[in-house]
Amino acid sequence: MNWKTSVTALVLVASAASNAFADRKTDVLQQIDADSAHAAAMESRDLRDAGHEREIAEGCLERVQIAVDEGVKPTDEVPSREGVPGARKKGNNYYAPLKALETVCRNLHRRALTEELAWDLRDPLAAYERYSKPDASDEAGALFADSAADACRKALDGAVKHGASETDTFAINKKDWTIADLRAQVCDKLPALGKQARERFDTAKDASTKSEMEEYLAPFKKAGISGDKLKLVADEKDSDYLRKKGGYIIETPKEIAKASLICIQGEADDGYYIHILTFKGNKLVSDKLKDGFSKKEKALDACK
Repeated sequence: MNWKTSVTALVLVASAASNAFADRKTDVLQQIDADSAHAAAMESRDLRDAGHEREIAEGCLERVQIAVDEGVKPTDEVPSREGVPGARKKGNNYYAPLKALETVCRNLHRRALTEELAWDLRDPLAAYERYSKPDASDEAGALFADSAADACRKALDGAVKHGASETDTFAINKKDWTIADLRAQVCDKLPALGKQARERFDTAKDASTKSEMEEYLAPFKKAGISGDKLKLVADEKDSDYLRKKGGYIIETPKEIAKASLICIQGEADDGYYIHILTFKGNKLVSDKLKDGFSKKEKALDACK
């Protein structure tokens, strides 16, 4: 091969590379044209699939960067379409500055990202609103709030992954939030708010239980029962029956007040048992347990 042949070959290689570069740039600009036209059309439409629209916008923005890397300036006019903001007709075609098409795609990206974030935060924000109330009370508050806090952090991390910054502001539930504010005011506070709601529930439940017990014990107190005997009545509130001598059921508070011997009958793995309690007035003076009875009646007969 002589030098003329070598030069010719080099020229052909360079020409092919130049054509490939030009073809790639043309393809990228055509895709930006299509993406920005779609983004412009979506400005007046509901986003039925915010995630899909965000992906289209992200693809457009990536291709804008490729075009810039390949030498297209933001102010250069590139192929566009009628109706796209910034597009002007030249001859039979429309053109717009590359930066104008980037703005259209960026607007779609922000809108889609906002709708995704609002959807992902619906439960965390609902939990935050619920547990922020000063009278919030919920037995499952701590567990639910912890789960909501995890979902909150996951939603914000997803937004950052897709291009949001901690200082970006999003309009969610008619309020402007930055990512940082959502982290600090919602995600981080939810566990404590949920714990407080559970504590209020427990406090209210304890108060209710105490009130119920006071109501239950009232007739026994009225009959003169106090001290150890009253404690027995409270402890055995949910048991079957208290029994008097001979194993007979005690039916009234007055009977308990008069009884010097009270029995509690029950069943264990090795048979029936009888718990025999002896009182002097309201004071417990003797506590005995007899067990191993084969029949309930025999255990009741031992109540003496």
